[in-house]
Amino acid sequence: MEPEVDIPYASSAKPTLQNPYQGSPISSFSGAMSVGGKTTSHSTQGGSSLPTSSTKYSSMDLISSGQIKQRRYFDESGKAKQDIDYFHSGEALHNFPHIHYWNWSNLIPRSGAYPAQF
Repeated sequence: MEPEVDIPYASSAKPTLQNPYQGSPISSFSGAMSVGGKTTSHSTQGGSSLPTSSTKYSSMDLISSGQIKQRRYFDESGKAKQDIDYFHSGEALHNFPHIHYWNWSNLIPRSGAYPAQF
C-alpha cells in the first residue's frame, strides 16, 4: 500500500511548471512551489543529491553537468517538502518533469513520482 501523501492537485490533472531556468524568485513560498519557481531564499549545489533539511521556506537546485537535475523545497521546519525532478537515470521508466512529495510521518517519507508538465 502506498504511504499517505498530501497531493495538492487532482490525480487526473498535471500541474504546469514554469521553465526552471527563467523567472525571478517568487515571494510566496506556496506560489513558488506550485509553479516550480525559485523562492526568495534559493541556492544551488553540485554533487549527487540534495540535503533533506535546509533553510525554512527555501528552494535548492541540484546541478549536474551544468543543468538543473532537481529542485527541492523546504517547509516551515526546514525539512524537504517537495521535489521536482527534471532528469535522472532510469529515464525510460519516468516522464519528466515529475514531482515527489515528502510526508515525514511515513516510514518512507518521499512519495512516488507524479507527472507534471511545462
